[in-house]
Amino acid sequence: ALEEANWDPNLLTALDRTVLKRKYRYGENYRQLVDRLIEQCRISSDDQQSKVRAVVVWITNNIRYATEMSPRDNSKDDNETDMDELRHLILQTSSCVCVGYAILFKRMCQHLNIQVDYVTGYTKLTKSCINDTAN
Repeated sequence: ALEEANWDPNLLTALDRTVLKRKYRYGENYRQLVDRLIEQCRISSDDQQSKVRAVVVWITNNIRYATEMSPRDNSKDDNETDMDELRHLILQTSSCVCVGYAILFKRMCQHLNIQVDYVTGYTKLTKSCINDTAN
């Protein structure tokens, strides 16, 4: 995943290297994952920036971008039950599209008492349009 993100390994911090060693444990919910991540990385409770960095590094290196959308990815429901189910599926499958990254990041940060604004939106391009412009 690190290669896909085009991250220069020389720019990784000690925190990044520690985060990269942490993998999802089957059956673990996002709260347990975040708590374990912060504890094992030895991040102090008042270091918000390191917490956010740990979450971003973990998500971008453990959750791959799905090129095919599923019906769950277009869910319009914003209720907590639907979001919890989506987060669980993302962790189980290790893949999602844009909305999944945003929802997982939002909930992980909220669990750490970090304020996050979730903004919904749309793109003008569809997958077929993107492929057409690339040709």
